[in-house]
Amino acid sequence: MFDPDFDPLRELEVCKHNTMELARGMNQYSQFLKELSDQHRELVKLIGEARTRIYQLEIELDRLKKHQ
Repeated sequence: MFDPDFDPLRELEVCKHNTMELARGMNQYSQFLKELSDQHRELVKLIGEARTRIYQLEIELDRLKKHQ
């Protein structure tokens, strides 16, 4: 039942190390999500601008066709 090789201090050190690695991983994951969110926001802005320009060009094209 009793494990003579059990080292509680070593177990705590391993646990601390694993917790630190998990925290680093979560921080990196959070940074990736932030970058992805920033890229998404930029794409939404660019698509909105393109949509507006296309709409304006369609109106201008319609106007030019009517004056021919």
